[in-house]
Amino acid sequence: MPPVEQGAKVAVLKVWIGDELSQEIDLYAAETVEKGGLQRQAVDALKELLFGWL
Repeated sequence: MPPVEQGAKVAVLKVWIGDELSQEIDLYAAETVEKGGLQRQAVDALKELLFGWL
């Protein structure tokens, strides 16, 4: 099974206006995303270490 399948719910977008929740919309994967190879995983891990705090 791939990490993210097409049509899977991946997030909820919430739009706030001040302190009031204006809209709440489910977001779904437009396409299947396969697990990356070793090099892709290493690059992603490095990016998360460097930029994950942003």
